[in-house]
This record gives sequence, C-alpha cells and structure tokens, in this order.
Amino acid sequence: MTMQTHRPARDADIEFILVTRGITIPSQVEQFDESGLVLRPHLSALLHKIVVRPGEVVEVYWQGTEDEQSMPARISEVEDAAERLHLTPTGPARRSQRRRAVRAAIELPVLFKVAGIPLFGRTIDLSEAGLRAVVDGWGLPPEPGTSVEADLTLDDAPPTVDLPAVADAAILSLAGVIVRQRPVRARWELSMQFHGLPQNIEDRLRRRVFRALREERARDVD
Repeated sequence: MTMQTHRPARDADIEFILVTRGITIPSQVEQFDESGLVLRPHLSALLHKIVVRPGEVVEVYWQGTEDEQSMPARISEVEDAAERLHLTPTGPARRSQRRRAVRAAIELPVLFKVAGIPLFGRTIDLSEAGLRAVVDGWGLPPEPGTSVEADLTLDDAPPTVDLPAVADAAILSLAGVIVRQRPVRARWELSMQFHGLPQNIEDRLRRRVFRALREERARDVD
C-alpha cells in the first residue's frame, strides 16, 4: 500500500481517534512505514481502562509539510497494557478534512469533580474540544487518563451597546479526561479533553471562543 510521502519521523507527535467512541488519543511515533504504524499513546492508562482491542477502527492524524494529513487504520496489536499500539492502514493517506478546534484565552469559573472530590479554579483557555485551568490543589493531582466532570460557568450572552458588559451565566456540565497536569506553586494546572459533547454545547463553546477572539482583536486595535 502506498502511503503519504511526508510521514512523521520517529518520536513525532501524532494522534488517533477511536472512531466508534469519538475519543482522541495523543501519541508519539515509534515506527511509520509501508508495513504500518507503531505508536506510544500518551494516555495508555485510559486505553487500558476502556479496553482497546485489536480490530478497532481508528483515524490517524499528523502534521504534514503544509497541511494536516489523515489516514484510516485498524488496531492490529495491543502491547503492554496499551503502552504500545500496532496499526494497520486500511486506506491511503490524504489531506485531513477535519475541522480544527479554535482556542482562546478565557478566564471563567470551573469546578472539576475527580473521584467525588471538588477542585475549584478558573480557566486559562477554552475551545470546543477542551480547556486548560488552574485549580486549588488537594491531595494528589489527577493523572493523565483520569476521567473527570467539570461544571463550567459560561457567560455566553454577549453585552449590547445599551447594557453593561454583564452576560447571563449558565453552568455547563462537561465530561472528559485529563490529558496533562503540572504543579503551579500550591495549585495545579489541568488540561481536559471533552468527550461526547452534544452539538448544541459545542456550538455554545465555539461562539464564546470567537467572541473572546473578537474582543482581543478590539483591544489590540485600541
């Protein structure tokens, strides 16, 4: 099978989506040639938890020379509790058609619920695909792959000319997984990837992100 000429090198960042579950897993390349792909998932603990088996259909994405590339594949082997995956291509590599999530710096109240423990904080940035936030630490920080819920207070009603810039607030319940964490003094910075959001919730998040980008451009002009 002929594959895309511009293949990512060993240790390059790559990601794949479990097609039937809609879960995106960031990974690193161990091997990428005509015989297939070998990846080291960053969230192997999550894959082990949700039981990934050979035969599962995936879509692989990586950054080409100019455009993002994608390729359909199937998991052919799972090694060492999902710490290494072998993928067999089921079609040619091609230019990716997926819509990329736009991210903006937004500070909003957020409450994470991790194993029943509440973690209060504020977002650093937000997209329809996930968020990054700093929270008050308590106990041990959640490891990458930990399933979490987050209540995000979204001020998505834009101000008008005649009214003060105070938006109506709504609390959105979001489910997902922790993909990164790091200590920030006595607090934690958590990056969360959303899973299974309804289309109307994604639309609200996207509108709020574009509003933040417009406001940022307006400040730059001033």
